Parts: sequence; C-alpha cells; structure tokens
Amino acid sequence: MIYCKGKLSGLQALKQLFDSYALNSGQVINNGKSTILSAYISQARLLRIVTLLDFKIGSLPFRYLGVPIFKGKPKACQLQYMADKIKLKLSQWKAQLLSMDGKVQLVRSVIQSMLVYNIPLYSWPISLLKDLERCIRNFILSGDGDKRNMVTFSWKKKCRTYDQGGLNIRSLVNLNNATNLNIKEEYKVILDKYIWLLGDGKKINFWTDSWCGSPLIPSPLSQLFPYIPQLIQQVRIASIDQLDQLLWKHSTSGDLLLKEAYEFKHHQFQELVWVIKEVLWHPPLVNWAKCNIDGASQGNPGSSACIGIFRDHNANFLYCFSEPLGISNFYCAELCAMLRWLEGTMLGLQMQ
Repeated sequence: MIYCKGKLSGLQALKQLFDSYALNSGQVINNGKSTILSAYISQARLLRIVTLLDFKIGSLPFRYLGVPIFKGKPKACQLQYMADKIKLKLSQWKAQLLSMDGKVQLVRSVIQSMLVYNIPLYSWPISLLKDLERCIRNFILSGDGDKRNMVTFSWKKKCRTYDQGGLNIRSLVNLNNATNLNIKEEYKVILDKYIWLLGDGKKINFWTDSWCGSPLIPSPLSQLFPYIPQLIQQVRIASIDQLDQLLWKHSTSGDLLLKEAYEFKHHQFQELVWVIKEVLWHPPLVNWAKCNIDGASQGNPGSSACIGIFRDHNANFLYCFSEPLGISNFYCAELCAMLRWLEGTMLGLQMQ
C-alpha cells in the first residue's frame, strides 16, 4: 500500500519507480490486481491518474491483509464479519467432548489471538464486544455459543487471573480500552506511571517531572530539602549528548506495550490462596437420582448462600439451585440447603 499526492510530477516519479523495480528485480506489478483509492479529487483528474498508471479504480470499504479499511468511526456492521468468523469457529468445535479447561484454552489461544491484530487498529463498538463475550461465555459453560446454560457466573470475575480466582481470560472490553487509551482524559494518571531517563535535560522540568524516582514537589519544599541530594545522587547522568526519554515504569524495556496497557486498565484484585481437594462422585442406583448440597457463610455470621445439584445414575444433569441467604451462619446455610433439597425432591415427584 503506497500513499502519495495526486500531483503529476509525483505520479510520474512513482511510475518510474515501478518500472525500475520491475527491470532490476524481474517482478512486474500486476495492474489487474492494483487499484487506486482517491479522496476529494475530481473525476477528470482521477481518470488521468488511471490512464498514467493503468490501475483499476477502487472504492471504500475494502480489506487489506484481513483488516477492513474504511472511512470514519468504526461501526458494528463494518466489523461484523470478524464477529461472525469467531462465532463460526465456536460452532464448529466439538465442545461437548471437551472439559471446561480445554474450552478455556481454545478461547485463549485461538479466539483471542484472532482479535489481537484487529482490536489495536480500531476502537470496537461495545455492543459487538459484549455480544462476543456472551457467545464465549456460553461456549465455555454449555459448549454452544448460542445456548445459555442454566448455571452461569460473573464474566468479570472469570476474566481475572488464576491468582485472583478467575480463568485467566482477557476481557475484550478491557482489551479494547487498553489498545485505545484516551490520553486526554487519563493524561495525569498515565504520566504518573512514567519516569524520565535523563539525557541533556532540555525536556525535563527540574521540580515537577519524575526524573529521580518521584517529583521533587507536590509536597512542601521544606519537607523535601533533606532528601533532595540523596535523590539526585541516585540518578545516572549520560556521558554522551543524548535526548531525554520518557519510560514506562512497570516494564523492563521502558515501552508501554499491550500487556502493560491491559493491566493498567484492568482492575487488580486480591490474590487468592488455592486449596486443591479431590472429591469423588459416586452415581446412585439405576433409576434413582442423587442430590449434592452445600451451604457456607463468609464469617460466622456473614454473607451466606446455599447450592445443590440433582443428577441421575448416568450423571446427567436434572436440576440445580443456588440461592443467596444474606447475613447468616453456616448452620442456617446448611439447613436452608436441606430445605431446598426437599423442595426439589417434591418438584421432581410432581413432574413424574
């Protein structure tokens, strides 16, 4: 893809460049596959350019290396083809034969990789991203992107890291925000994450810029005077003449990469301590159903809830319940789980 002005001298130089390239390399440009895209020029001038270069006239929108090229702010209809491609990929997988870990790995390695080179170019419509996240969530739970499972979870929580209790899946909304940082709105917050690498000092404000670890003010100068010599002694001054550089504090290279931008937009949560406990489920007798229940409270008393699931002798799902109980203790939570079990049993008998 070559950008140039529509002046006659520039077009003639471009034509000579094409001819010289073909003469020296032996590779001739295919005029049948080459197009001209123009903006705000007359039709007569466009025809003269076509006559000179012998290219076809193209029009917006079009795709270049799989990325849509269009004019103006991105709309959902212009990026819908990418969403449809992801939904088709989800529907083609034999998800019923995969465990939840397998489906999560597919989403991380394939689905999100398909968007890595597309999202950084455009700010995607939020409605389209939420629709994709809904299909991904349904795929992980039920194996079908269009089928919602009866048992669901908070998608925001599952987009956290393993240490924070999530599935280590990137939120597409947060990824979109990270690749399209609004510098104007978040300038002060972003600037706090940077530090100056001292060069010739022409771009640095001695008092307000972070060139020695932290700005010398915003605190009163009387409190900082004892520490100023120590801060300055820690700074390495360049031995050769070079420009000052603004470095991102939280990366080894000093560059603000996509990973650091995502972590900047993604809210950090407290890391959890995982305890692995092996539980073996034994099926009931033939033509019987089995219910597993549990009640718990966070504190005693504290926020509590009860859950339960009914399955037959082939381990097929029959019915489940999950109910928050508010402030209670673990004894009441277990008792409420037993009451819900009785209600579920009576409901099953009535249905038979």
